[in-house]
Formats: sequence, C-alpha cells, structure tokens
Amino acid sequence: MKRNKIKEILDRHYNGIETPEHLEARLSATIDRLTAQEQLTETAKASTNTCSGTAKRKHQFTVSRRLTPTARRIAAVAAIAILAITVAIFLPKNNKHAIPEDTCATVNEAYRETEEVLNYVSCLMNKGLSKISETQNSFSALQTIHKFIEIKEQ
Repeated sequence: MKRNKIKEILDRHYNGIETPEHLEARLSATIDRLTAQEQLTETAKASTNTCSGTAKRKHQFTVSRRLTPTARRIAAVAAIAILAITVAIFLPKNNKHAIPEDTCATVNEAYRETEEVLNYVSCLMNKGLSKISETQNSFSALQTIHKFIEIKEQ
C-alpha cells in the first residue's frame, strides 16, 4: 500500500480519537519503513523482470532456500561418507595377530604369580561362602522361630 493510502485509512477509522504523541510517532515510523521496503521489493522485481534492461523474461525465477531432492541426496551421501571416514580413523583397531607378551622371566616366577592370584581368589571365595553360611544360619533360626509361633497359635 502507498503511504498516503495507509494514512487515509487510519484517519477514516480513527477520526476524532486522540492518539498519544509517542504512538503517533511510532506509527509514522512504521509506515515509513514499510513504504521503503515496498519500494525496494518493487525495484528488485523490476530488475529481475528485465533482461539487459529492455526485454522481459517469460518466467519469473524465485530463489528458494530449500534444497532440491538431488541436493538432499548429495548432502546425505556426503554426511554418511564423512561419518564413515571419521569412525574408521578414530576407532581403535583390533590386531588379530597380536601375541601376548610374556611378563615373567622364568617359569618359577610365573608359578609364584599364578599361586598368588589363586590364593587371592580363594580368600575372596571363602569370604563369600562364610557370608552365605551366616545367612543360611540366620534363615534357619528364623524358620525355627516361625514354626514355634505357628505351634503356639494352634
């Protein structure tokens, strides 16, 4: 809309109503800004509609910010390729032919280390079994008390 037409519509609808100064100034600034934007879009349309300034184009082309389906496919393939390359580079590689290193210099040293590890495991297992036996003893005592209570109730 033209600036004068907007002011004319506002005057017609709001005739006799007083508007505050700051509101009128804001409305005027908004109208001026909209008019300037319209003029810019009209000049942009006029420049795109002419070829070399004289002949008009048959089709008006608009710039779309959306990707075409082929561009989406290309972007998807590129993203997958980048992801695959990144995973291949940064994941640790398992060497199937790795030979375990011998940590002991002599057979006797290996025997002592194995014996120490087995003793450690045995101690842990004995502690676990003692806890299980304590729990079983407590459970059997509870069962005995429960039976005693049942007998008394009868």
